[in-house]
Amino acid sequence: MRKVLVVDDSICTRKLLSLMLKCSDYATFEAEDGLDALEKLSTLKVDLVIVERDMPNMGGLAFVRSVRKNFHVLDMPVVMVSDFVDEDLKGDALKAGIDHLFVKPVSSALLVSGIESLLRECGDGRSTDWQG
Repeated sequence: MRKVLVVDDSICTRKLLSLMLKCSDYATFEAEDGLDALEKLSTLKVDLVIVERDMPNMGGLAFVRSVRKNFHVLDMPVVMVSDFVDEDLKGDALKAGIDHLFVKPVSSALLVSGIESLLRECGDGRSTDWQG
């Protein structure tokens, strides 16, 4: 069973994303911001992280930059969800090391298919497949 860490400051969004994944046989864990996620990654082994862009304490881009500097989770796929996506965010996300970008609200089918596609590609290196 694949394991996913869902990182969002909104408990409702975390629960919704987790439910979408659980319905497709993923095990999920939750973190309320980037700092909480980094702490959880020190003890959890997950296959992928879903992170929100805007969060208190440590936002999604800062979280991903930190992950990409950590030898133990350097190549772990990270996808971002955001309410608003423009060319600046796409550029910033790509530079930070985001593998996939989703625009909220994201459907369960799109989320799961995007994650499954990304996890299949992991053996060939990280993807930069942007879709919303």
